[in-house]
Amino acid sequence: MTRSLLEQVHWIIECHVTLFVCCFGIVGNTISIFVWQRLKKKMSPTNFSIVKFFTLLAFIDILVLVFTLWVDFLPTVYPNIKTYYAFMFTFIYIGHPAHFFFLFVSIFLTAAISLDRLKLIFYPLIGMKYGNKITSCFIMTVFALATVLNIPSFLEYRILITSNQTQLIKVDYETHQRFGYIVFFSHCAGGVFLPLLTICVANILILVKTYKRKVKNISINKASTSRISDEHSRMTLILVAVTGMCWVMLGFQCFSRCVLMFVSNTSLNLKIVDSVARFGNLAIPLNSALNILMFCLPGKSFRSELVKMLKRR
Repeated sequence: MTRSLLEQVHWIIECHVTLFVCCFGIVGNTISIFVWQRLKKKMSPTNFSIVKFFTLLAFIDILVLVFTLWVDFLPTVYPNIKTYYAFMFTFIYIGHPAHFFFLFVSIFLTAAISLDRLKLIFYPLIGMKYGNKITSCFIMTVFALATVLNIPSFLEYRILITSNQTQLIKVDYETHQRFGYIVFFSHCAGGVFLPLLTICVANILILVKTYKRKVKNISINKASTSRISDEHSRMTLILVAVTGMCWVMLGFQCFSRCVLMFVSNTSLNLKIVDSVARFGNLAIPLNSALNILMFCLPGKSFRSELVKMLKRR
């Protein structure tokens, strides 16, 4: 059966583009972990927490990409796999919930990075004295929030067994409106919107404070840009790049998910909603895959260390 142009575009996005993005992201994040571990030995202690966050974020994003291949790529390339009971069972209780769990962890980690940097800029003494304890509290809070908000993911799909066949069925949000609102407030509002709002506010405060401090240092002493202050500026730029990418990509994904949940299922709307949802799904692996680019573009030290590491290989 010949596919329409729109179906061909969907196929390219969900198969070829998704596979390339996931493979690129898994390799890139793996490299990033090694680079950050090498850089940690050369950085000042005040930046240890953000290096720990970036390393953990790269590892979590690898898991996001692996589960993207499982729950999105594999069923698209091999549609018949959705007819096997073993796949349906593992998809409902492992694949789909784990995919969203690690996605939430990634989002909350990005917000935690912004808050950690905000703490270091506004309260440097507290950051230096209790940095490791605060970082550990942030990480534990991230995993706790992701676990609670991910509970509805276990209920979004069910297995329908009839005399003729066994099917994997997704909950119809129009029929189950109450559950749809639960998913909206847990996944969209709590899991995406609030962290993105936190990232936005924290980044604005960080940029304003950094700019004022830089202007003040220049007016007092032009030679005050030491190695440590340059290092702080570079790490702040990397933070803004990573969190800004998260804000754009996952903001669009949240919008597409809300459209999929609440737009009425007329024949015209179905095509539009389906297209928006497919592009929104691509935003998830893109957000996790582009970390290494966000680390490299503003991060001179990261680029230099990456080149050194690759030359030794």
